[in-house]
Amino acid sequence: MRIPPREALRRLAFFSLFLAGTYGYLFTNRLNDARGLVPVVVDTPLDALIPLTPVFVIPYVLWSLYVAGACVVLFLDPSDRFYRFVLSVFIGMAIATAVFYFFPTYMQRPWPTEKGFLYDVLRWIYSIDRPFNSLPSTHVLYSVLVFWNLYRWKPRARAFQAASLVFCLLVCASTVLVKQHNTPDIPAGLVLALAVALPLEIPKEGFPWRKSK
Repeated sequence: MRIPPREALRRLAFFSLFLAGTYGYLFTNRLNDARGLVPVVVDTPLDALIPLTPVFVIPYVLWSLYVAGACVVLFLDPSDRFYRFVLSVFIGMAIATAVFYFFPTYMQRPWPTEKGFLYDVLRWIYSIDRPFNSLPSTHVLYSVLVFWNLYRWKPRARAFQAASLVFCLLVCASTVLVKQHNTPDIPAGLVLALAVALPLEIPKEGFPWRKSK
């Protein structure tokens, strides 16, 4: 079922909230680097035992396609799921951005010197993403929100949902295995995702979506 042109324009306008939420991370990532603060390192003894595993840079990078794919799929679906997804991302990132600003955290990353394509990609990630904004993990936040909304969109598509869940878990694991995050950042991202997603499942007057089908 196609969405009418007016609805498509409405969704494109609403998508600006998604972009604004994402910009919050980019802004505070650069800002905290320039503020000259002494950020907090939130880690556990387990983090010292987790090895740098370059192969996990693959799901870490493909995460962007996972999120983009969900945006396209939900945008084209005539239900209100797209609005719920975008709003959950915006609220989640607004909260995360506030945490990044008022409680700046830092990730002590090793600089890999080994040769190989995966190490090259890892060094590229380190070069463009400053080691701030560690807790909560936005990779976890977005991945859980994608999985949740895809599950609510097609709950009976078991193979599709299983693949989505597996990839979501791989992304969560990749955050610590490529040393972009410490272990506390994962549950923090998970809790934040559920905290913003679950209330949006309750129909309320004044929300910008249509009545659920």
